[in-house]
Amino acid sequence: MKYQTQSFNEFDIVKPENKFFRLLNGIPAMFYQINAAWSFELVHNSEIICKYKKGKLLSNQVNWLDLMHPDDHDRVLRGVRDLLGNPQTITQKYRIIDAYGKVHWVNDHKTSIFNPQDEFMGINGVLVDFTEHRRIEEALENRLMALSKPLSKDSKFLFNQLFNLNEIQELQNHIADTTRLCSIIVTPDGWSITKPSNFSRLASLVNNTPEGRNYCRESYKKLGQSDKNEPLFNDCEGLGVLNAGAPITIGGVHLATWIIGQVRSQQSSAEGIIQFAKKLNIDGDDLISAYKELPILSRPRFEKIAKTVFLIAEKLSQLAYQNVQHSRFVNEKEKSIRKYSSYEKHQELARNMEILGELSYSIAHDLNNLFVPIMSYSEILKKNLKTDEKYHHYVKNLAESAKKAHELINRILAFSSQEAFNRESIDINMIVQEFKPIVNKIIHEDTEIEFHLQNTLPSIKADQNSIGQIIVNLAKNAQEAIKKGGRIEIRTKLLEIKDGRGGEFHTIEPGIYVTLSIKDTGCGIHDDIKNNIFTPYFSTKGDIGTGMGLANVYKILEMHQAHIKIGSKPKRGTKITLFFPVLQEDIISNNDRKQSREFIKNINKVLIVDDNKFVLSTLRDFLTQEKFDVIVAKNGAEALDIIKEPNQNIDLILTDIVMPEMNGEQLHNAVSQYLPDIKTIFISGYPKAVLDEYYLENPDIDCLHKPFSTSELLDKIENIDN
Repeated sequence: MKYQTQSFNEFDIVKPENKFFRLLNGIPAMFYQINAAWSFELVHNSEIICKYKKGKLLSNQVNWLDLMHPDDHDRVLRGVRDLLGNPQTITQKYRIIDAYGKVHWVNDHKTSIFNPQDEFMGINGVLVDFTEHRRIEEALENRLMALSKPLSKDSKFLFNQLFNLNEIQELQNHIADTTRLCSIIVTPDGWSITKPSNFSRLASLVNNTPEGRNYCRESYKKLGQSDKNEPLFNDCEGLGVLNAGAPITIGGVHLATWIIGQVRSQQSSAEGIIQFAKKLNIDGDDLISAYKELPILSRPRFEKIAKTVFLIAEKLSQLAYQNVQHSRFVNEKEKSIRKYSSYEKHQELARNMEILGELSYSIAHDLNNLFVPIMSYSEILKKNLKTDEKYHHYVKNLAESAKKAHELINRILAFSSQEAFNRESIDINMIVQEFKPIVNKIIHEDTEIEFHLQNTLPSIKADQNSIGQIIVNLAKNAQEAIKKGGRIEIRTKLLEIKDGRGGEFHTIEPGIYVTLSIKDTGCGIHDDIKNNIFTPYFSTKGDIGTGMGLANVYKILEMHQAHIKIGSKPKRGTKITLFFPVLQEDIISNNDRKQSREFIKNINKVLIVDDNKFVLSTLRDFLTQEKFDVIVAKNGAEALDIIKEPNQNIDLILTDIVMPEMNGEQLHNAVSQYLPDIKTIFISGYPKAVLDEYYLENPDIDCLHKPFSTSELLDKIENIDN
């Protein structure tokens, strides 16, 4: 006799007095049972999914096949045939049409029912609506197709195909909250793309009339027509209400305009406001009242904020263009890669990843340069504002946001193949917590994941992003080893391996270690391939695997002088344990000390050299405020000319490394011929590994990496002799 399955009815779980009834009510899914004629025998929560009342389904006015989209009938029934012969469970994705004619994508998890005589009786099933998830998947596919198209002046690129609107809205809201200005992003024709942030009552009044909306739209169109390297401004026909626009373009195509404003720079007369109100068919008294509510800001300060927004819009334009070019590149590579053998495919993929890594570094370098003025000016403002001033927390939030953005860039770079490697004293539990959200996104809904982190572990010396990369890679491998359901456990603990101890730890030197283990209940690893899993390009996933995941893990562990142990048996899961030596000495961060100019006695005159004008002006303003005598040069040749001038008496050169024609190292070598004892501090937005490989001849050169805090710069100057 075949295995007999039981129906929902046999359990009476849908009776109100049953304890499972309340549980089912709280689940956003439709539970059903159909007989061999496809008629419903039992239905629960039908109105949530298909919008039909239970009675209509149970009376057979609508059966299971009626719910299904006609185009999906044959495909679904082919899958159901397997259920007719043997008791088993399958999952299918298809479309249904609800009571109002709306189409939904559902995930149908169903099990066949047989009686003691081995006769097919019907199906128990659960329908879950995943229409929104499907929509997101299709949007991503459409975005990739749009990005892969050739650029042309007539290309009708949509803003939401190039950017994540939720992220752009969050960025816009943050800037509006920080500056207290109204902000919105619109199409070149003036129609809104994002929701307005900090919209004033005056703006709402103007937009409440057809004349007002048309006026705003025409104003937005003009503000986006800048062909210069600066934003455009208007003052609402002389009212003194300032607005500014920054265009977002790609390959010469105007995508959108970022509008900020709705502030007063001067007092306007009541007569002028009333005339403006009449023109737009608005009540004059209401407009005067709303006008008085607008914040007051001087034009110079407003222009500075507008230039910052222009810079961000310019950066978005560059990122959009790079996204398009890279997507076209990937699209072409995906076509050609099919022609190669398996090994050649892996080689080509590795080269693509290297190019992507270099692109990431280029973007990170530009963003790091952008963060220098944001972080430095924030620190200057914090230092000059009293803690109880109303703008102090705005500045504090701005500085913290810039810092978090910089940390995010470093985390992204951690997944490149040549990321900067910065070992420091760190708590491994903190790394696990930092990367926990990423791990949770990798793990499927039907897989349990548990974190067991031992409290008060000693520090290890490690690169945070590299260890985070290991955690994500191993968690991803664990999930892929689990076909359905299962459990993953991530654990940290302290372990002492004593001298002479044999058995499982005989290959690890005696000592005290912080261990990190990832354990799964997956398919396990066969003994005949265990020795190959760390070999580059070795993969058990066929063409979809790169064969570089565990190879990179092993490489990172070698750089940390750490050990790895793998325990696994086929069909019984895998446990991978990492052993990190405990850090013996205490490391005190330089940031714990507060630097100030009074500690620096041997440096007075500083020459700053950088090809980025924003970095140059920021460092000049900061060092000037700290009572240094400052000279600036925008490239190496200009700096060399200044050095050759008589009576300059320069004590220190602060120079960027990567500059056109003459880099920072070449500048230092040239200056040393005139001033052999000159002191030089090198700065760069590139990681050390990239500088050593492409730009520096002397690998021992120390570098201060952008963006750095003002205290870090002062600390570097104070300790220049060391």
